[in-house]
Amino acid sequence: PAVGSASGPAGGTPAAPPISATDLYNNADRDEHGGNLDLALQEFSDFLKYYGDKPQAAAAQFYIGFIHYGQKDYETAVQDFQNVVDKYPDDAKRVPEAMYYKGLSLERMTGHKTEAAEEFKTLIKEFPKGDNADKACKELQGPQGLGVRCPTAAPAKSAPKRKN
Repeated sequence: PAVGSASGPAGGTPAAPPISATDLYNNADRDEHGGNLDLALQEFSDFLKYYGDKPQAAAAQFYIGFIHYGQKDYETAVQDFQNVVDKYPDDAKRVPEAMYYKGLSLERMTGHKTEAAEEFKTLIKEFPKGDNADKACKELQGPQGLGVRCPTAAPAKSAPKRKN
């Protein structure tokens, strides 16, 4: 009798993905928007496991952090958002978004206001144009914010704000 199988190699290699990248991402996105957060977390995690090199990987990692942020698991969210920055540094949409939410997560954690301010300042310096820099500046100097001046003048509005 044969030791291996025709469906894949024997040993520690992960099994083939159970579903296409598009279907898995779309299912996770639908479940996240539908409030099935535990299922969405699993699906986004599976997406990264099987399709971590696909264009949607940065978004999947971001949404993992966003779900943890929404669940007030700020410590986990900080790491999730940092993973976006570390693993997908060329994603011009998700990196500044992840930095903003990492700053918000730090701001909501006891004893991390200085780190939050530093994250917002870094975001503004690295990505001075756009909504995330504007929002970070408001967090730094707003009435409920951190009471810190923005490192540069607030960037000009580049486009109308839209809800995600």
